[in-house]
Amino acid sequence: EFYNGNFTSFYDILRISMKDSTSLLKNVFDDFDSLPIAHRVTLFKNFYSKFSMVECVYFTMKHFKDDESMYVASIITVADINNMDQWMSDDKNFKNKDAFKSSCQGFSKEYYDLFTPMMKMDVMTDREFYALAVLNYCDVDTLDLPEEVITITQATRAKVFEELQDYYRNALNLHDFSKRLGNLMTMAHGFGEAARLMNKEMQMYSTMFDIYSDDSFFREIFSE
Repeated sequence: EFYNGNFTSFYDILRISMKDSTSLLKNVFDDFDSLPIAHRVTLFKNFYSKFSMVECVYFTMKHFKDDESMYVASIITVADINNMDQWMSDDKNFKNKDAFKSSCQGFSKEYYDLFTPMMKMDVMTDREFYALAVLNYCDVDTLDLPEEVITITQATRAKVFEELQDYYRNALNLHDFSKRLGNLMTMAHGFGEAARLMNKEMQMYSTMFDIYSDDSFFREIFSE
C-alpha cells in the first residue's frame, strides 16, 4: 500500500534508505569495509542516487505503469506530478513556497522526460531490478579510484551480464534476448542521467531554499 507523500516524508525515508543501502554495497564488494573511507564515500555517492532512480522506475512500472502522473517516491510513498501542493504540504520547511514549487515542477518535468521512454518498455523483473542496481554500482570508470577497485567492479559487471544471459535463456526461455538486454542498458544509461539530475535537485534545495542545510551527510551525498 502506498501513501501520498510530501517532501518531509521523502527526506525521512531517504535518510533511512541511505543507511540500508550500504548492505547492498557490502554484498557486492566483499572488502568494502576495508577500503579507505574516502573510497567508500566515493562508491556510495556514485551508487545511491542511481539506485534511487532504479527503485523509482521499478516500483512505478509494477504499480502505476498506465498512470503517467504517478511516480513511486519511496517504497511506501508516491508523488503525483500534477499535484505539487501535496508534495509541499509541510509548509514549515519551505521559506519560499512559490519558488520551491516552481523548482519542483521543473525537476518533475525533467524526470518525466527521462522516465517516460522507460515506462513504455517491458516491466522489469525482480532479477533485472537487482542486476540494474549492481550494474549502476559498478559504473565507476570515471571515478578517482584505485586500479584494484576498478578491476573488481569490471569483473562484477561481467558476471552480472553472464548471469543475465543465463536467466534469459533458462528462466524466461528467450532465444533472442538482445532487445530486452538492450532495453536494460538503455535504462542503465537513463538512470545515470536521472541520478545527476537528482544530485542537482537536492543541492539546489539545500543551498537555495535552505532545506535540511544543517544535515552535513545529506549535503555530502549529493555534492559534486
